[in-house]
Amino acid sequence: MSTKLQTANVSNEDMTTAAFQPGSFVPNLFPFKISLIVVGVIGILANGLVFIGFGLAGRSKMNTSSAYIANHATFELLTCVARIVRLALDLSGSLKHYSDSGPAGMAKCLLIHGSTVAKSTFQAATSCVVLHTLDRFWKIVFPIHHRNHYRRWMLCVALFLPWLTGFVSNVIPAILSTKIVNGICYPMTFWPNVYMEKVCLSRFRTHIFLCHLFCLTIWH
Repeated sequence: MSTKLQTANVSNEDMTTAAFQPGSFVPNLFPFKISLIVVGVIGILANGLVFIGFGLAGRSKMNTSSAYIANHATFELLTCVARIVRLALDLSGSLKHYSDSGPAGMAKCLLIHGSTVAKSTFQAATSCVVLHTLDRFWKIVFPIHHRNHYRRWMLCVALFLPWLTGFVSNVIPAILSTKIVNGICYPMTFWPNVYMEKVCLSRFRTHIFLCHLFCLTIWH
């Protein structure tokens, strides 16, 4: 790669997406960023109340639905915290230039600047709601079949699966496609090949479509 291409921060060989990166913000949207921080704080308080309610109810009132709800609230809480941290660092200007491209700087670029943690926990929260809905559907529509075939390990798998799918499906592509070039973080940009980029983008679009379809199904 020539020096001219490096200083331009855009390489035809290594970069397959546009220069405007996912998770980046327009600099003049300061009030919008503040409003997002306020929404994140409200989300933290709301999910905190869920855990307070579980604590006041005691173990005697906990059941399978409570486990799903607690798992979902954990994901939502982590999403709000990750979003607030991302916005706070963006407002402070610490995401504009990376003087350190070592492990610490790369971790901040990968997990925070690229919103990998927030996207992972959000996807995990969606998966948790879907699994909870399927479990309730099985128990309510087919109660005899559920009573005869339900096992405790199924709950453990259903609680762990969102963690696995949420982080693996977002962290691995982010690791393979994120770089720091000339002190600037480029998340989800340097794809090993164009096919991997198309697969990841298609997965994101499919996930959004399924979320909308699921919400419409529940609404009707």
